[in-house]
Amino acid sequence: MLGKLVKYEIRASGRLIPLVYLAVVLLTIAGLIAGATKAYVYFAIAFGLLFLAGAVAMIVTYIVVFFRFNKGMYANEGYLAMTLPVKAGTLYLSKYIVAFGWLLFSFIITAVTWGASFFMLFQVERANPDFVHVEAELAQYMGRLFSSEYIVMMILSCLVGYLSFVAEVFFCITLSNMKPFHGLGIGGAVIAYLVLGVITQILSGVFAMFIPISLTFNPDVGWYMSTTTMFDSLRTIINSPQSMEVSVGLGTFIMPVLYAILLPIITVRLMERKVNLK
Repeated sequence: MLGKLVKYEIRASGRLIPLVYLAVVLLTIAGLIAGATKAYVYFAIAFGLLFLAGAVAMIVTYIVVFFRFNKGMYANEGYLAMTLPVKAGTLYLSKYIVAFGWLLFSFIITAVTWGASFFMLFQVERANPDFVHVEAELAQYMGRLFSSEYIVMMILSCLVGYLSFVAEVFFCITLSNMKPFHGLGIGGAVIAYLVLGVITQILSGVFAMFIPISLTFNPDVGWYMSTTTMFDSLRTIINSPQSMEVSVGLGTFIMPVLYAILLPIITVRLMERKVNLK
């Protein structure tokens, strides 16, 4: 049954999103063609088109997948969904899987689009004689910066971040459909998300700064794991500006992981017992 629900949800949410991706492809092609002229005005237009394409893909995907969750669970479609011979957890999981998939796909498209824009910028800058002298040194530095450790961390960060983000928004939408907040409509979900966001930022900041496990970057050796806290790293940089080591506190992942695990459980419980359909 989960497979059928996922298939239906992809069809329901896929009416608009593929059109957005088609628009992104067309904008990207137009941007690359304009950038190939290497004229300043056309290059500026191309750079803007590529960034616009990526931003549109992300924003529209966000709107569609979360509108689908609210409409499919708590609006008119909710009356049909709740009468299906499946558990609330299965309904939730089907929408969670599809939302995560669309968001991840839109992120990949945005990353490729923005990467193309920076590649185009790099190609233009190569025509500058001053840039040629620093190109080898820059390439070596970037090679250390975007090492395998950093890429793995970014992939894990992206996956955990999107799992957490979907869980947070679904929780807030569900909370806004409880009886005490019913009158606020979608505004209740926005308020709940802002409050949850503030709490998340504060706790994540504290964990990142003071938990002694970090990924540290040194220009000479690249990234490596360390027990330096992010707070100590920043203090070292302030006291010794010539220091080139920068630490990223891995404690920042604690809250997203907790949200990705706990919020779906809480949301399903609310769906089963506390939620009022409109």
